[in-house]
Amino acid sequence: MDLIRLDKERFNSHLCVKAIKVSISQVSTYLLSLSSHLLNKPGVSNIDKCADPQSRLILLDESLSKLSTEELPDSLTSKILDNSVEIIDHTLDLSYDSYSFQEILRQLLPNTLPILPNFETIGDLAYIRLIPDYSEHSRLIGEVILDKSGKKCVVGIFQDKAEVIAGSGDTKVNAAEHNLHIKYDFLKAPLAAGLESERNRLLEKFEKNSVICDTCAGVGHLALLAAQKGYNVISNSENEENYEALVANAINNQLDKKIYAFNQKPLEMLENIKESWASNDDKEAEEIQTQMVHYLLRSPDFNDLPHKKFNHLILEVKDPDFQELEKLYGFFKGVSYDPLPNLHFYVESSAAAPKEDIIEKLSKAWMHKIKDSQIQEVHYVRDKLYCISLQIPQEVAFSQDEILRSEGSVSEEENSEDLRETMSRQMDFMQRSIRESELVHTSLLMSNLNSLIISQQGKRQQSMPESPTKRFRPNK
Repeated sequence: MDLIRLDKERFNSHLCVKAIKVSISQVSTYLLSLSSHLLNKPGVSNIDKCADPQSRLILLDESLSKLSTEELPDSLTSKILDNSVEIIDHTLDLSYDSYSFQEILRQLLPNTLPILPNFETIGDLAYIRLIPDYSEHSRLIGEVILDKSGKKCVVGIFQDKAEVIAGSGDTKVNAAEHNLHIKYDFLKAPLAAGLESERNRLLEKFEKNSVICDTCAGVGHLALLAAQKGYNVISNSENEENYEALVANAINNQLDKKIYAFNQKPLEMLENIKESWASNDDKEAEEIQTQMVHYLLRSPDFNDLPHKKFNHLILEVKDPDFQELEKLYGFFKGVSYDPLPNLHFYVESSAAAPKEDIIEKLSKAWMHKIKDSQIQEVHYVRDKLYCISLQIPQEVAFSQDEILRSEGSVSEEENSEDLRETMSRQMDFMQRSIRESELVHTSLLMSNLNSLIISQQGKRQQSMPESPTKRFRPNK
């Protein structure tokens, strides 16, 4: 609850400045030549009227107000060439309307608070991002923004929520971006605003004829832009209202034949896509394309997708241990997938060295050391938010035993589980021997264990046919 009341009367004051009196026809000339000496105060014009209707006052910087005419710098007086020009003292009457949003709140709020960011606008709505320190003053901040923006509604975006802090409460907006019209409820997708440059950056990474899988599509900003450029997009919005807005925006912008929209949890959607890889492989994309009307845009049947294998995967990582990315380990196992897709994931990091922090967590999630050279880009987006781009490594995509098979060490007809079970039995046997025997040194037994495992692997390789009937070799 705000403890500070907005008292506009307290801002009534007077400001004494030096001014140059010139004819109306000379105003533009002197504004240009004296630009470095002009009054620079937000909300206050540096031109004022005077008693003579044929003249105007050009107001000079506050720092010159206490100087006599003789003390004014040569850089100023040398540019006043007309003897008819007068240098006079002038008093400005200031009010609440004379001050900027920042100046007003700087006077009203405790000086221990950090500097407020500027507010932004979209349609009839203004919005501002606020840290928790400002939560108790949000209504006051909203009231000032309402005055200064001329908008009907003000939304405050906090770390975990967005809410109306002033105005009518109508949060429906119609955003224009690259000749697209995107309608949605701002409160349902507040973070999409102000990310136009980030979307443009990501679009430049997509190769010709790419299929894009956006698991966090929101109301469709990126999906619509990608479809507009000719890409096929598999999109997902977990929030049902955002999903409905995505579908409506695709139809209204006549992009419904390039976007396939789903309303599921991101990882659930990916699992459904994976299951669809095993079915309808013989269907021609053109055959399915001819069956498409608007129903495919919002179809829950992943088997109807004409473009199932994506080239770019976009994910939002919310779990601090990167559990969302853990699910990608072995995700492509048993599937012929060449080339592997590029992953673009968004994650927050407060670490002093965010790149190192993110790579370390990613390596733990994937149980695979990620090298700096594998990271295509670590891009700072805003407010501790980063976008990391890399191609999903083979060792992660197919898991280790799949890599062995691709290198010809294990045939597809051979059940790799048997080898692991045999090794597990040998390990149990040796562990029991260690517990039961007090005379044999542990290191000797572990050496024997290693020999047994190597021997078992050798037997397996000797029993393999010379030419396995089928091999899986992902392109490195």
